[in-house]
Amino acid sequence: MNDMIFDQAQRCRKRFGTSDPYELLDAMGVVLVRSAKYPRDGLRGYCTVMNRTRYVVINANQPEEEQRVVAAHEAGHLILHRTQLKAGAMSDFDVLRFIKGG
Repeated sequence: MNDMIFDQAQRCRKRFGTSDPYELLDAMGVVLVRSAKYPRDGLRGYCTVMNRTRYVVINANQPEEEQRVVAAHEAGHLILHRTQLKAGAMSDFDVLRFIKGG
């Protein structure tokens, strides 16, 4: 699994010409929203697809370094799980359960 994720990340880096998560999301046409409605220690972020538009929402109450990591994490979900995201937002628990076949 890790080799597949690494290979996919390398392909995206080559295709879009960047490894910066914000530039990557922009190049992918993703709408990025920073929301301050979540507590700092609450929801870190999520991604979803609605009406064929991809969205990433990041908790703006986190430090910028964490927001950057969350942006990269959510970009990974959009790349690796785009079909499943059409059904709605998924938590990491949902993704892990899907991968394990549960």
